[in-house]
Amino acid sequence: MKRALVISSSEQNAATLKNILTQNYITEITWVSSISEARKLLINRQFDLILVNAPLKDEFGESFAIDVAGKSAAQIIFIVNENVYSEASYKLEDYGIYTVCKPLNREVFLSVLKFANAAFNKINLLYGEQNKLLRKLDDIKLVNKAKWLLIENLHMNEEQAHKSIEKQAMDMRLSRGEIAKIIIDKFES
Repeated sequence: MKRALVISSSEQNAATLKNILTQNYITEITWVSSISEARKLLINRQFDLILVNAPLKDEFGESFAIDVAGKSAAQIIFIVNENVYSEASYKLEDYGIYTVCKPLNREVFLSVLKFANAAFNKINLLYGEQNKLLRKLDDIKLVNKAKWLLIENLHMNEEQAHKSIEKQAMDMRLSRGEIAKIIIDKFES
C-alpha cells in the first residue's frame, strides 16, 4: 500500500496516524477533517488505505466506510472509542472493514495495518488474475467471430477456420486474438 487517506477531525490524531503510516512505508498520505471532504476527494482519487477516526464533525463515519468498501479495493480501518467498539466492529466486519479501539495500542494497530496490507496485496493479485481471464475471454470471442467470418466468407468448415487462424498466428508470430482482429477488420470493412 502506498496511498492513504486519513479522515480525522483532530489534527493531532491525524499527525499521529500519519507518523505511524510513514514509518510503515506508506508514502502518499492525505488528511481531511470531514466525511464530506473525503467524499469529494474520492471522486477523482483512489487510495489503497483509508483510516476513519470516528466520530467526525459531519457524521460518525460508519455509512461512509460501508459505502466506500462496496465501491473500492481500498482497505479501511475504522478507529472508534472503546464504548462503541463492539457495536461498530460487529456492524463493519461483514464489509471487510477493520475496527480498532481508541486509545490506540500501537502494536495492535500495526498488526491490523499488516493484515490490511496483506488483504490489499491479495485483492490486487485477484484483480490481476481476473483481468487476465477477461482478456482471454475477449480473445476467445474474437477468435470465434473470426472463425464464423471465415466460414461465411471463405466457405471453410469450423475446423479449417480454426486451423487457419492458428497457422497464421504461428507464421506471423502474433496471438490468435491479434489474427482474429485482422480477419474481422478484413471482412467487416
